[in-house]
Amino acid sequence: MIKLQHVKKSYYRKNSEVRVFDDLNFEVKEGDFYAVMGPSGTGKSTFLNIVGGVDRVDGGEYWFNGQRIDNFSESQLSDWRSQNVAFIFQSFNLLKILTAAENVELPLLLTSLSSADRKRRVMKALELVGLQERAEHLPDELSGGQQQRVAIARAIVSDTPLILCDEPTGNIDAEATEEILEILQLLNKEFNKTIVMVTHDIHAAEYASKLFSLEKGNFEEQLMNQA
Repeated sequence: MIKLQHVKKSYYRKNSEVRVFDDLNFEVKEGDFYAVMGPSGTGKSTFLNIVGGVDRVDGGEYWFNGQRIDNFSESQLSDWRSQNVAFIFQSFNLLKILTAAENVELPLLLTSLSSADRKRRVMKALELVGLQERAEHLPDELSGGQQQRVAIARAIVSDTPLILCDEPTGNIDAEATEEILEILQLLNKEFNKTIVMVTHDIHAAEYASKLFSLEKGNFEEQLMNQA
């Protein structure tokens, strides 16, 4: 599905160049669930942003399903993201003035779907994460785990093939963590979603089918026990 070849990426801070990747090579196969671990500052979030088409590479190539996308225009890249990628963040990123259903519906407002079709898809996504009865609740009326389940529903409502997770269990308790990880595993195994998850939690990583460590700009696959 994804192939990164000889990718280079740097940032500039106070006129000083910070090199994140000099020669990054990595492949993601369709239908797999990848966990990525590593010390802070090693580029895990930058890697996710590159895979998600948020950050552009400075050099090298990014191929997605046989199509090179690193040379897309901004418009092409925006269209590609909306059709192929969904993000789940540590901080949920829900709009507090919108209900759970309205938050989930947001990605669909950019499509040509009718209001009725959008509502059906929203309720199906909320049902999948077990929150159909909380559709009209505001985020502040939900627990942290419930808010993250709303965020997952928002991520899957557009039915993109790729889901990128940046510390999805970082702000929730142990019980909610299990619920979130089981949902992600369900999406992978039953709905064939390809998932790439950055995490500091080895227990969370055990829900993935493959575990990689990222250090000094390079990936190394690790042996792991399956949850």
